This record gives sequence, C-alpha cells and structure tokens, in this order.
Amino acid sequence: MASKHVPPTRFPDVVTASYYRSIDKLVQEAGKATLAIYDTHLKEYIDSYRADSSGFFVADSLKQVLNQLSKALEKIFSQQKVIKTADRFMKNLNQTNKTNMEQQGSVKGMNLVESDPWLDPFMKEHVEKNVGYLLNLRDDYTQKVEEIVLDGLNSSGRHQQIREQLEEQISMSRRRAEFIAVDQTGSLFGQMTARRHQNMGVNHFKWRTSKDERVRDSHRVLEDKIFSYDEPPAVGLPGMDFRCRCIAIPIFDDEEEAEITEPNFLRVNASEEDFPDDYQAIQQELERIPENHRQILEDTVSYITIVDEGYSRYDRAAGVLYILEGMEEGELIHELGHALETKLDFRNNQEYQSIVRNAVKDKSFSDIYYDMDTFTMPVYLIQSDHFVSKYQGRLYDSAGFLDDHGEFNIGAMGEYFAEAYRVFINNPKLLQEKDIALYNFIKELEL
Repeated sequence: MASKHVPPTRFPDVVTASYYRSIDKLVQEAGKATLAIYDTHLKEYIDSYRADSSGFFVADSLKQVLNQLSKALEKIFSQQKVIKTADRFMKNLNQTNKTNMEQQGSVKGMNLVESDPWLDPFMKEHVEKNVGYLLNLRDDYTQKVEEIVLDGLNSSGRHQQIREQLEEQISMSRRRAEFIAVDQTGSLFGQMTARRHQNMGVNHFKWRTSKDERVRDSHRVLEDKIFSYDEPPAVGLPGMDFRCRCIAIPIFDDEEEAEITEPNFLRVNASEEDFPDDYQAIQQELERIPENHRQILEDTVSYITIVDEGYSRYDRAAGVLYILEGMEEGELIHELGHALETKLDFRNNQEYQSIVRNAVKDKSFSDIYYDMDTFTMPVYLIQSDHFVSKYQGRLYDSAGFLDDHGEFNIGAMGEYFAEAYRVFINNPKLLQEKDIALYNFIKELEL
C-alpha cells in the first residue's frame, strides 16, 4: 500500500503580509502627521528663520515644533501599540507553525508535545526583540526627519524639495517595515520548525526554496539537498538568513526519503518504473509551477502521459499533455504554457494581444524566413529583440501570415506564450530583460 503523503512545510506568507500591514499602518500615520506639521508650521518657521539675521527666536520656536512632532510620533508608535503588534504577530506565527507541524506529524503517527517548555521564553524573547525593532524604526525615522528639516533650514532648498525628501524618508521607512516583516517571519518560522521537528524525532530536513527570481544563489544551490539539524549548511537553517523565505521539509527516519511533497496537482499517467528519468523530471518541473497557475492548470489538464514516439504536445480537445520520452529541461513547462493560453483564451484577451503586437510592431511579411537547420523540422520564423529564444518566433502557416487587413498576423505566433512561460519559470530575469510587460502579465495570471 502506498504511503501517505506528508504535507509540505509552507512559508507563512499570510502572517508576513499581516505583520507588514500592521507596521506599515503605523509608518503611514507617522508620515501623514509629519507632512501635516511641515505644511502648517515648519514651512513658516523656515521662511522666518531665513529672513531673520539672528534667527534665535525662530530657531527656538522651530525646535519646539520638532519636539511636538516627536511627541506625536511617540503617540502613534506608542509602547502599547507596538507591544500589541509584536504580540499578535508572534501568536499568529506560532499558531500557523504549530498547525503545519501537527499535520506533518499526524501522518506518521507522531504528536507534538502538548507542553513545549521552550515556547514561552521563546515567545517572550522575540516579542521583546520585535518591539525593539519597531521602536528603533520610529526613533530612526524621527531623527532623519529632524535632520532633513534642519538641513533645509540652513540651505537654499525650496519647500517642495524639503517635502520630497520627507516623502522619500516615509517610503524608506515603509520598505524597512517590509524588511522587518519578511525577515522576522522567515527567521522565527525556521526556528520554530526546527524545534518542533526535532521534538517529533525528525533529525534531517530537505532544503526547499521559494523557487522564484528572488532566491539568492547561495540558497538556490541547496535546493532539495538533505541536511542534519545538528549540522546545517554554512548559511544556517532555512529562514535564518536575511529575508530568507526557504523552508525545511522533514525527513523521517523510517524512510530513506518520505513522500514529502504534496500529491501532484496534475496526475501523471505513466509508470515510474518504465520511465524513471522522465517521471522524476516531470515531478521536478511540476513543483516549480506557482500556486496561482496550478489552480488554472488543475481545471485544464486531465493528466500527463509519457510516450515513446511522436512529439511532446498539449491536446487542447482532450486536455491531455503528452511528453516524449527523453524529456528536455523546460519541455513540460512549455506545454503547460499551451494549456494556460488555451484555458484563458488569450486570442480574445486584449492585454495579451497588445503585448504581442508590441513585440513585433515593426515586423512585416518580408521579415519572415524559412529555417531548415535549427530544429528537428523546417519552420517559419520571425525575429525580435523582445523574444527570449529563437523558437518563440515560430510561425504556423496554417493560421496565415497576414490578417484580413493585409498586416502581419500575430495569430500565427503559436509558440510565443509557451516559450515565454518556460523562461518565466526557468530564467525569469531573462524574460524581465526582454519583455517586462509579458513577464508581469504571466505573473498575475488568474482564473
């Protein structure tokens, strides 16, 4: 009987977003208060100071206003509000982690220890640390605002320039709020995961990245490698590095490697024994598909099957995806791209059509050529600086190279999206460089 699938460790994106919104709300309130006081009081004092040769009285009044601003910011970032924000974050993170770990352990008949002696001091310590991070954010913001105003006082800068500097400081503090939320979520979730795994008797873990363009190279090379909790890699446990969103997949001692990953969101109708290399390659490529795209493909592809003759293709009518034995890297992802464009009916999507037209806006019938050497069969092609590969410019003469108006027919570009999708998954930076509009379009796909 097949073993049960162990639920994967999931990075708590919802907790991250909630924590960021809470901090960002405080930052935006501080920003509004800053700009309001600048517009109603500080501008006037700056003008008066510049007009007064002595400036002593005005300078003293200006300091009083800055002191009022400091008190306003202390009220917004009050000790009570900050403690409440940090405490809520830690409770949400702990509950999310505990639920995830309980689900993993229950599959193997393991239960989390009801009383975790490490938990209370851990929670207290990190609530206090996060309170410190938020108060430092407030104090650094206050100091920078005062520096901007005082520098403006002694320069000839216009009011609009000073105000723009204040607005930029607000934006910088919002980015710092986002850093705190992501960094703390990853770090603390990783520590909780390690504690609870080890309490369940899990001594080894598989490193899993978030599989996107933001993964740093030093973490990408650790993908799917197995480590001991006692001897983690040089970068530490998953989540411990700055802004790290990697997670630890448990490896149970009673198996060489438990079936950790979720049941495939698409069924593979082929024997692993008959096609071991292709079967494994298919699993790996399926794991790289973003969650929002999986939801679309689940409603589109009936199943995947491996064939020993013919060619890889997506049968739009039957919803079956055929992979030719000896699959090349990215081949499955390319065909999944065809499934996506079919389900979402890109032929009638004005945004997509506009992106394609822009990629070939200067092309005409005279730019089409017949390539007999590059691929396994002769094909018609067109080239563009926006293309991520030569094959993206393949044309199908069955669609006609010219439309009803005698202009180049973008409907003949049958591989344009599928090739872009392959690169979106495997080399997103290249697609960003070649066609940022297409990259953003793919990233935001949904039903």
